[in-house]
Amino acid sequence: MQRFGLSMLLFWGCCLLVALVGVLHTVFNICVLKMTPMDAHSMGEGYERTKPWITLIYLAIFLGPSAGFFLRAAF
Repeated sequence: MQRFGLSMLLFWGCCLLVALVGVLHTVFNICVLKMTPMDAHSMGEGYERTKPWITLIYLAIFLGPSAGFFLRAAF
């Protein structure tokens, strides 16, 4: 329980990082790759092409630092 604060800090830091990477990926798709932005009928091609990658971004960001932290705490 003594490392609860640090684990919460890592958790929320990773959540913010995932959100930031998702937003930047969508902006990249719209601005650089010239995909359609959001309109009245859909979220747009830029966002739709980003959605499948969000799960992989979560895994990469959470499993990296979090796994190392919890492995160090366990041993």
